[in-house]
Amino acid sequence: MNKPSAHIFVIFGASGDLTKRKLIPAIYSLFVQNLLPDSFALLGVSRTNLDDEAFRHNMKTALSEFREIEDHTKEDEFLNKVYYQSVNTEDVNDYRTLKK
Repeated sequence: MNKPSAHIFVIFGASGDLTKRKLIPAIYSLFVQNLLPDSFALLGVSRTNLDDEAFRHNMKTALSEFREIEDHTKEDEFLNKVYYQSVNTEDVNDYRTLKK
């Protein structure tokens, strides 16, 4: 199977339950199985005011609780590819920052 080219995952509502329980564990599983491109990134977007480190911490906690694959040796490598952007859904300028 060929790996896809460079990719950025953008998850809207990233501070929510679906992201923690399903999306992050599933994407981590793909990462561990070497099914993601080497140069991928994941951008979480939500109204919750967090920075990259706080979001990574939340996702690390979610992985420890909901991870379907027991291999945690690549967890830090995976989390270093995870970023976060807080967005006020009523401010069009916040969406412009995502474009960058």
